[in-house]
Amino acid sequence: MSQNPGASSAAHRQLQAVPSVPETPVERTRRDFSVIDGLTRANRALRLLGSTLFVTFIVGLIGVLALHAANVVAQSELDEQRAEISDMRDRNERLAHELALLEAPARIVGEAKAMGMIEAPSIVYLQASSGELGDRVLRVAENQLRAMR
Repeated sequence: MSQNPGASSAAHRQLQAVPSVPETPVERTRRDFSVIDGLTRANRALRLLGSTLFVTFIVGLIGVLALHAANVVAQSELDEQRAEISDMRDRNERLAHELALLEAPARIVGEAKAMGMIEAPSIVYLQASSGELGDRVLRVAENQLRAMR
């Protein structure tokens, strides 16, 4: 393949015919980033309000946690007391049952027979011959009362 020498020179002439833009050095401006020292009054108020709300929220959360912890401790103590009450009720029922067994007439008669006592064939009521007790009986009763003390 051969190239057309006239075509390339025509293209070259067209490129030269395009007016050229004068090259001027481009100045690059450097942007100056800096911290703004002065905040407006509204910005300061918003920052203060935000900080206050945040601190209030954190303190509120801590308060809720403290109340929850106190509630858990109180519930634990309440559960322990309820368990103790239940144990005491069970013990009271056992003791009442034991007392009923000990007070049973059949048990009392059995204990009396074991001690050698016998059952009386009939009930006898004793009558005092006079309404006044003799001096000797009073002294015996008085001595017995002193011995008991």
